[in-house]
Order: sequence, then structure tokens, then C-alpha cells
Amino acid sequence: MDSIDRENIFLEEENLFKLTDEIDYTTLSKGQQKELKEQLNPTLYHPYVYDVDLEEEVINHYHVGQLLYQPTNLYTTSRITKPGKNVRYLIYSKEFQELPGKQLQLHYRNKQVAVSGILNCFKVIDITVKDNITQITLLHYNSFEELAIQHHKTSIEEKISKRAPAILEEEYPEDDIDLKKLNYKLNAGIGLKSYRDRVKPFNKDHIIFLLEVLSEIHNHYPLEKVVEFTEMYDIIDLINNYQQSLDNMKKMKVSQDTSYEEEQQKITDNYKNKIINSMKISENLKENTLGQLSENHENLSNSEKIDEVSEVLNIPQEKLEKLLKINK
Repeated sequence: MDSIDRENIFLEEENLFKLTDEIDYTTLSKGQQKELKEQLNPTLYHPYVYDVDLEEEVINHYHVGQLLYQPTNLYTTSRITKPGKNVRYLIYSKEFQELPGKQLQLHYRNKQVAVSGILNCFKVIDITVKDNITQITLLHYNSFEELAIQHHKTSIEEKISKRAPAILEEEYPEDDIDLKKLNYKLNAGIGLKSYRDRVKPFNKDHIIFLLEVLSEIHNHYPLEKVVEFTEMYDIIDLINNYQQSLDNMKKMKVSQDTSYEEEQQKITDNYKNKIINSMKISENLKENTLGQLSENHENLSNSEKIDEVSEVLNIPQEKLEKLLKINK
């Protein structure tokens, strides 16, 4: 593992997210304020779009000035065409990376598709409606920049808010660039999730929880393993289960000896431990024990599979079931 890989970027991001709630932009040093202004320079930003059909209930969750968090990557295009769905996300970003055509399916190779990182922050700058098309304009920013975004209207926001409404009035060529299949991780709109049959926004606690999980994985495995986890695992499902655990905890009387924050951290630590244990068991199975399972293993019932695996790993069946059920 090289030195770059050893740097726990997820822990750094977690600390930055926590700091944005504790520090005022005006208390930053002149050097830090200058760095922020340089990062928020309007010349660095480029427009990207993502068109999708959304229910009115989902659209109504957005309002100007709202901060949104999306804990999955997002695919957009820098090729602005006539809106093909009832919602157009117009996203100004300096972070999206255009994908080489050879990495894409043939259908997308000439669509100028760009992708974001695995964790994204947005501010709603403008909402414009024309001819049954709702254009939601977002500023894509990072956790450090939130210090400035929260406390005053930056020059990039002013530029976007003046420019965005007119963009929907302009004439563009027709080309329905459908990125919904690539954005399969979005189970609602950008920054929103479906939870208990209701649409709700992700909040900062959800992001901090996810960063703690990713940081813990990175403490045990190289960076590629963290990326693999975010690709293979249903992150929104993980966050929803975490939220359910918090909801259940709120219904119960918190002990006088512990605070809500301490109970919340216990829940987070429990998830982290179960995920790491599950990953270790999976790794152990792949590397050492698959040959010890019966040839008929795949045809066994779930209880019989667990019984056989527990015997091979020499782990009590009850403990194995708890370790494997990281969502419970």
C-alpha cells in the first residue's frame, strides 16, 4: 500500500463536515478565506445536465437555498440539449470528470458523459418552470467550501442565479440523453431518498455516518476495497437502516448515564463492527475455506448453508448469523 493510499481521506472529510457546523466563515484566517475564494472562482465551473421524470411530490421537496447531500456518484452530461424529461438538473461543477468513450457502452460513447465522486454536496441556486419543465439549478461544492456557502452569497452563486433562468429559454438541439440507467443508485431525486414510503432529504448526520463507515473500512483495507464496497453495497439501504436504528433509539428512553450523541455513536460503532466482520468472513471464505464446503453447498437452504459455514469457520451459528446480517 503506497503513502497516498494510507491517507484516510474519509476521516479528513468527516472532520471537515463536523467543522462546518462549528466554525463561522468570518473566524477563518485570511489565508483560509483566500483559499476558499480561489476554489469558488466562477471561471472554474462548467454546466452539466441530468434529465429525469419525477413526481410532483418529489419536485416539491426542493427550495432555493437548500443544501443537499448525495452519498452516491452521479452521472451527467456536458452536452446541453433540449430537455427530454419533466425535470432538468442544471449542475455547475468543477469536480465532474468526463469519461473516455471506451469506458462506456456504445449508446453513451458520444454523449459527453461525466461522473462525480462517491459523495456530493449541492446548493439549490434557482428553480425555474417553463412549459411543464422544472429546471433545478445546483451548485456542486465540497465540504470545506460549505463554510463559505453557508454564511454569504458567493460570486459563483450570484453568477449562476442570474444566468440559470435564461438557459431554459434558449433553443437547443433535440437529443434525449437518458442517463437514468447509469444513475440507478438514485432512488429518488438528487439529495433525496425514499424511506418508509416517504421521500426525505439526506442530512449531514447520514453523510458523517457513511464517512465513519468508509473510514473504518479504510483502516483495515486499501482504498480499492472502499471503492468496491460503495459499488457493490446498497449505500442508501445502509443509511435507511441506520436511520431506522436512530428512530428506534429515540422511541426508547435514553439512559441517564448516556447522552443522545453517545447512543448515536454506539449505533454507528455497531454498524462499523458488523460490516468489518462481515467483510473479513467473506474474505476468509474466498481465500481459505471454499474448498472445504460441500459440492452441494449452493443447493442447501439458507439455514443449512449457515450451519455448514459456521462449522468450517469454527464460529458459533448464532454469532455468524449476527455478523452476516449487517443491516439488522
